[in-house]
Amino acid sequence: MPRSIVRNAILALLLFSPLARADEKEKPDREAVDARVLYTLYPGMRATSGAPASLHSLQGDLHEADVSLGVPIVENQGKTIVRVGLGYTYTRYQLTGLQPAQQPTLDPNDTVTLSSPVPTDLHAVTASVSLWQPLGRDWAMVVSLKPGIYSDMRTWDWGAFSLQGLSEVSWRISDSVSAGLGFSYTSRFGQALLLPVLQIDWNMGGGFRLAFLAPDSGRLAYQPTDWLTLDLFGRVSGGAYRVHPDATLSQVSPSGQTTTQGVSFAYDLAYSTVSVGAGLRVRLAPGFYVFAESPFALSRRWDASNLCWDNAGKTQCVDGPTSVSLANVNGKYSLGVNGGVELRF
Repeated sequence: MPRSIVRNAILALLLFSPLARADEKEKPDREAVDARVLYTLYPGMRATSGAPASLHSLQGDLHEADVSLGVPIVENQGKTIVRVGLGYTYTRYQLTGLQPAQQPTLDPNDTVTLSSPVPTDLHAVTASVSLWQPLGRDWAMVVSLKPGIYSDMRTWDWGAFSLQGLSEVSWRISDSVSAGLGFSYTSRFGQALLLPVLQIDWNMGGGFRLAFLAPDSGRLAYQPTDWLTLDLFGRVSGGAYRVHPDATLSQVSPSGQTTTQGVSFAYDLAYSTVSVGAGLRVRLAPGFYVFAESPFALSRRWDASNLCWDNAGKTQCVDGPTSVSLANVNGKYSLGVNGGVELRF
């Protein structure tokens, strides 16, 4: 029965795919209205050997949903393009083996206990605005800003706010090759960094195309037909989150009496994933695509720092960091699967 279902699905796809053969070419990214939904699963992960002792029994699945929308606003007779966008990413760690963890304080008589030291729900809400401006026949400037909120959404504070951006000058070397240089201020690596960027877009011929924006992402695509694209990719994703776990403060008085009370606790979470993989994208109809990928995470880390809590109206902090990593392949890497749909017009 499963084989017949798969066979029928493939036949239906092949029969339907000719509807995608449209004379019109796909619009460039900066000129297209683009809506995208993506779901990612990394199953059966466990804490690696480098995790703190209290987290050695940690295991579970990672679920991630990503929704984005981009809309171009064309001005100056199409010579200047302003593009705005919205995005939301929900990261859910469905974990077992979570144990309370004790956090040392500046006072040896005080102990902070976190009921759930590892965050299980992370939210990223972003907006973006970008400008593409020609500087001549073969030159153009790109500037973008991306403010966002990165948090567990339990408590709001300025530590959850992030501002990222990109400034780049590109050169159309030929009809098939363009290159760009610039700088980006990004939190993809888990913390805000000012990095140089190199952008290459090369239509190699024969259906092959190479596009990358180092050090963020890269993609080698092969399009054997106008409805199917196969690709190899590498990318970095992540953000600088503000997290607020439940915590209690235990204090030992000079007489030896212990008192315990709930406290407001927060820390900065540097969360990042470096992955490579392969995927396919099918054009079912003009402007409508489905895609699937198999990402292989070479590195995924939580690095918690700036751990702070309130005590008698005063905020106390320790530096950390506390690091955690999960994997499901060879105790070191993570293999997942994702898929989604995209609308372009």
